Amino acid sequence: MHVIRGLSADMEDLLCAQGRKQAEDFFRQLMFSCEHGQFLTPSAEAPQREKEVYQPRFSEHAKNGGKDVVIVTNCAPDDENSKNMIADFRAAAPFQTRVVNVREFPFDGGCLGCFGCAITGKCVYRDGFDDFLRQTIQTADGFVYAFTISDHYTHSSFKCFNDRQFCNGHRTVTHGTPIAYIISGDYRYENNLRMIVEGRSEVGGNYLAGVATDEENTSQQLKGLAESLAFAMEHRLSRPANFYGVGGMKIFRDLI
Repeated sequence: MHVIRGLSADMEDLLCAQGRKQAEDFFRQLMFSCEHGQFLTPSAEAPQREKEVYQPRFSEHAKNGGKDVVIVTNCAPDDENSKNMIADFRAAAPFQTRVVNVREFPFDGGCLGCFGCAITGKCVYRDGFDDFLRQTIQTADGFVYAFTISDHYTHSSFKCFNDRQFCNGHRTVTHGTPIAYIISGDYRYENNLRMIVEGRSEVGGNYLAGVATDEENTSQQLKGLAESLAFAMEHRLSRPANFYGVGGMKIFRDLI
């Protein structure tokens, strides 16, 4: 597939002259690239190889109290790699952890983009996801997202989980909460997925403690990830957010 560099547009760009000019310039760039073959070169395809199922290395030990870390996953019942990586992370972690599998949540559907949640914070769906999100996920001191790569992303339940978080109505409810990822698959070859992982932390003003994969030295990566997340929570590390993460929120705070 041919690829060109995209345009990162703001919400109100079409309402100002500069934003409209940027959109027009992007379209000119698009047409020029198509006419002259100016495309970005995609990375090499992932190697075709069979992976061994990762086996846990760590034993459970006493945990420090006072911190709550939630591991959000969409692990399938037969996904041994993800299950074992999660188990090893939990064993290596110096803090208490709990696992929430979003594949099991009864979603009524994906986000409609209706913006009905902007004022009340309540979703138009009545499947209870907004309460589930706030009471089960967002109360944690740290987030860990764990999944297996499939079709250059992961199972659709994870995208539905991410999209439905729009019920926050652009409120910065998790700003500053450290996050980490446990990913099974050839992550190094997935440029788009890496951009999503890194971009989501920047947009939300979250400190990205790291990404552990099963590509190599998995046990060391998991142990290091647990230590990095513990350090981030202890020292309250965070990242400044962009317009959508913080600046855009002031409008809605003023409204409510």
